[in-house]
Amino acid sequence: MITKDFYFEFAGMPKSGKTTIFDIVIHFLKRKGFSIGEYHGGGRFSPIDKSSLSSLNTYLAIKSVEFLLVNSEREKVQSKIFMMDRGIFDRCIFTNALNRMGKIDDNEAKSIMNFLTIPRHTDLIDTIFLFVTNPELSIQREFKNKLIEKNGRVMNMRFLELLRSVTLYEYQKSTETSSNLYLVDTEKYDGKIIECAQMITDKIMNKIGVCND
Repeated sequence: MITKDFYFEFAGMPKSGKTTIFDIVIHFLKRKGFSIGEYHGGGRFSPIDKSSLSSLNTYLAIKSVEFLLVNSEREKVQSKIFMMDRGIFDRCIFTNALNRMGKIDDNEAKSIMNFLTIPRHTDLIDTIFLFVTNPELSIQREFKNKLIEKNGRVMNMRFLELLRSVTLYEYQKSTETSSNLYLVDTEKYDGKIIECAQMITDKIMNKIGVCND
């Protein structure tokens, strides 16, 4: 159905709808008969101690690049669509945020960013869907169906506001040199998950040159 590999990344704020939409889109693509490769770049199941955000960030940066390199250099038997939930662009956002918080210094931040943005890495990504939302809405989604409402190191208003600011900054900076980014503000799609997923699916199908009927 396709004659080359495609890579799509979902990046941005936590509880902005990335993973929910990601799962819906993958389900659709699989039902359409596409061969899918998946990458899940969150720290939930990482072997790195979550108490060190800087170490966790470095580990996830390496894993995201590893996924790109392993698949792009594989012996190709069949073209695939690779879907990344929190890939290299997401790591750029978190690296910037940690630098602004003073969790990593300028030299470390620059080194990680340079590693992530080597053209051989970034050129593989066909489209990045960059998710943002209102931090208060993000908190509401975090606490929904929970027995306890308690802020975490990431899921708190101060850090979420920072992540939103950094995400929009990275978006503006990147659109100056690239047209493969789409900003998805899920505050506008609150309660309209399928509509948002359909919009993104249409863009993916257009990118790979397949009619979405």
